[in-house]
Amino acid sequence: MAGSVAFWCCSVQARSVLADTVFVNVDELVTQRPLGRLVAMLAREFTARTVTVLQRHGFTEAGWWLLSELATAPPGGLPLGEAARRAGLGASTATALSDRLAEQGLLLRQRCPGNRRLVIAELTDAGYRGVATVRAELNGLFADTYERLSSTERDSLTRLLTRLLDADAGTSSSEHVPLKPVLRNTTGRGTSPSGR
Repeated sequence: MAGSVAFWCCSVQARSVLADTVFVNVDELVTQRPLGRLVAMLAREFTARTVTVLQRHGFTEAGWWLLSELATAPPGGLPLGEAARRAGLGASTATALSDRLAEQGLLLRQRCPGNRRLVIAELTDAGYRGVATVRAELNGLFADTYERLSSTERDSLTRLLTRLLDADAGTSSSEHVPLKPVLRNTTGRGTSPSGR
């Protein structure tokens, strides 16, 4: 009898721990600590303001990140897979977006002559103009926010946030979990990139 009571107690405790582990909201994990909460709140605020600007210009978040990475690429563009990696996008998302963005005249794609499996993506003049316009608007939108910090504080914050985003720093390859999210559909419904 005592053995079955002990088993039952352990079983209840195990289920309780498992339930706590399985059903924990990721947002709750991030916001349990003051730093996590502040970073999450700032990310929400910045994302909401950014998305408003992007939508006004007909861009999706994913499309914007892909175009932004290509805007900083060396002359001749980047392999699409590398641009996707830098933008935090999955390969299929980047391919679908590049199809749409090419149709809109914002980027060019061509096969790499030395490796026909690689597709090189490069912004067109219209793509560069679109990125410059949105960047200028975003810089204006966030200028007051950034000006709350001194130049030294902005430099320090940039270094610290970069270090947090550098998932390879201080972890072994078995612990490596990228902090830069890959944008994927998490709604359970099928979506297709709206293009821009």
